Amino acid sequence: MLKNKSLHVSCFDMIGPRMIGPSSSHTAGACRLAHWAQRICGEQVEEVCFTLYGSFASTWKGHGTDRALLAGIMGYEVDDPIIREAYSQAAKNGLRYRFVEDSDTLTDHPNTVKMDICTRSAKRVSVLGESIGGGRARITSIDDIEVKFNGRLNSILVYQSDKPGVLAHITRCFAKRGLNIAFLNLFRRDKGHDAFTLVESDEVIEVEVLSEIEAHPEVSRVLLLENEVSKSAESTAGAATEDFLDEDGRVYCVASGQEMLEVCSDKQISIAELMCRREMFLSSSSRQQVRREMKKMWEAMRTSVEEPLQEQRRSMGGLIGGEAKQLLASFETQPKLLGEVGSRALAYALAVLEQNSSMGLIVAAPTAGASGVLPATLYALNEIDPIEEEALIDALFVAAALAFLIQLGFSLSGAEGGCQAEVGSAAGMTAAAVVSLYKSEASPAFDAASMALMNLLGLVCDPIGGLVELPCQIRNGNGAVAALAAAQMALAGVTSVLPIDEMIEVCKKVGDSLPAALRETAKGGVAAAASAQKCLGCGLH
Repeated sequence: MLKNKSLHVSCFDMIGPRMIGPSSSHTAGACRLAHWAQRICGEQVEEVCFTLYGSFASTWKGHGTDRALLAGIMGYEVDDPIIREAYSQAAKNGLRYRFVEDSDTLTDHPNTVKMDICTRSAKRVSVLGESIGGGRARITSIDDIEVKFNGRLNSILVYQSDKPGVLAHITRCFAKRGLNIAFLNLFRRDKGHDAFTLVESDEVIEVEVLSEIEAHPEVSRVLLLENEVSKSAESTAGAATEDFLDEDGRVYCVASGQEMLEVCSDKQISIAELMCRREMFLSSSSRQQVRREMKKMWEAMRTSVEEPLQEQRRSMGGLIGGEAKQLLASFETQPKLLGEVGSRALAYALAVLEQNSSMGLIVAAPTAGASGVLPATLYALNEIDPIEEEALIDALFVAAALAFLIQLGFSLSGAEGGCQAEVGSAAGMTAAAVVSLYKSEASPAFDAASMALMNLLGLVCDPIGGLVELPCQIRNGNGAVAALAAAQMALAGVTSVLPIDEMIEVCKKVGDSLPAALRETAKGGVAAAASAQKCLGCGLH
């Protein structure tokens, strides 16, 4: 049904993953790549060489990329606290490893790693992968054979000989079970030799299918790679056959804000309901399962606000830590210039970035570097005027809708579009989410998102020392305040001069015009200032 592969992006690519900080690209994405590589091997890894290219090669220590890769290659996932202790865990496991920096080789993506692996049975496997932003990743080659796997759909990887009849056998096995094949690609080095077939399905792939495929004499192994929602679900049988599924598929194929507004109006549903239905279809999961997964995101968000206020920790780079408690304490003697909600949201946004930069558990929303805006604002609102949990979950689906639109038309990566793509996007997502708590119509939420993006248009990405600490923490606080301002205007009936689609297009044009020095390279803006260099040198501010 969804011919454009980019439309298969899940809500949990936008609100998620739950991850250990500090960077969705350099920590979560790296861990995910290594974890996939370990699963591709199918055995315990005994020795591995990580060759780091591009941005990975220059910032791996400050971003915890080394810990993330080690944890992933040992089988741990992006939200496991063991990432912080990966070195000691590797020693316990007897894992031998080394990191090689290669800043000279040009790669297709700046966050690229090659993993040369030797297992306990002396099997050698080489996996190349890219971390593409927001915790998302893709495997681009296995044993120098090009593949394309990004984990968005339920998938199988078939190890086979490139012989006639194998692909027909695979498709027959899927058809026998009534499973729809969304994408099928054969990857090979030479005709008639070893090959991989990657099959991606809209539905959950049952283990019986793997056994049937593996029975073919030219198939040596079949690896199941499930998407995140399906992997966490107890049962998905019948989920995609509920009576709301539309024959025209409009709910699932929306590719613009205007289309979303039209579908919501025609079908008399909310943005949250549209996104929930869409997620059910994409993951073949039930409504209960999808909403349960979003509830987990909210629970992790609450934790990311509360933990740094209970136990103060310095960041990995030593640049931040304790600012949130300091700000909250000041409210006892200083005026709350932003009011009760705004002042608390500001403090809580600082707290989440402290959690992130000290390798605590956060939710990328849409990235780790912008993870404070959405949870801080919703937490502050809920604290002052308690909100039903189901309404908060709906608000997160609305935020995901905006991130989905921004990702389609622009970017959620600071390396591509500056900080307007991260904190700016988070502010737009948050503004829409806040409005949705008080108005059922879709248009005001989109107006709020457009105004929030407009207010942060052109915001550059200039992290001091390349660390996700400063000015990231301060900008998350500003993003929360900007989101509340935009939401307040939209609730008053103020409309945006630019529809959301046009505003996103403007963001892209501005992002494309930003020089490289202002797009996460730490070579311009605040990062290049003399005081910033001094601050980085002493590890204090």
